[in-house]
Amino acid sequence: MFLRLTPIRLALSARVTLEVHLAFIHFKKVLFQTNLWHYETPTIRKMVIDSHKKEEDTTPPKIILVNFVC
Repeated sequence: MFLRLTPIRLALSARVTLEVHLAFIHFKKVLFQTNLWHYETPTIRKMVIDSHKKEEDTTPPKIILVNFVC
């Protein structure tokens, strides 16, 4: 079974705006906008359960004969 964790992305951005509300005039102006910080994790893929054995089983199988009497 494989485990797959999807990446997470975080970002911190800044915006400075000027808003003017006068009697008949309303406007909004972006003065400054930038990304201050960002972080992203990689995708993690890992096998959780490994059922493979590296050594071979060379012992013969045991067969048990059962006689049923009717």
